[in-house]
Amino acid sequence: MRECERCLDVVESSYEPVFGGFVCNFCAEQLFSRRERITLVEFQATCAATFFKRHPDETNADRLEFFALCLAEECGEAIKPLRKYITGKDELDKASLREELGDILNVISSIAHLAGLKMEDVAMLNIKKREDRFGMTGLLDGARA
Repeated sequence: MRECERCLDVVESSYEPVFGGFVCNFCAEQLFSRRERITLVEFQATCAATFFKRHPDETNADRLEFFALCLAEECGEAIKPLRKYITGKDELDKASLREELGDILNVISSIAHLAGLKMEDVAMLNIKKREDRFGMTGLLDGARA
């Protein structure tokens, strides 16, 4: 039980790392609704808060097993609009693809959280890996320009 730093209500779950303190679900929703962009840290916190509120008594092994199956399922669902586009049966359904990619990101973020990894660290390591693999430097600098 913690006190929300915004409304001062005492709550069970909070978005601890999201806004630099403890914010209840209601206040977090209000703050997010006014924003167009979020960071990976914020996204990962929302994924953890959502899942762990629904499944508080499961072990980490059970959770990882669940998310491994979810990852396979969500990847399969993301393939559907791509397959229809690639085979010429339909235009690319960007809304459907966006939704499924968000589900995949949610699952990956939750797995990272269970493993004690920060999504920002995962992303930075991947950028470094691609720079090394393809003999490039400054990928992130180019993306910020």
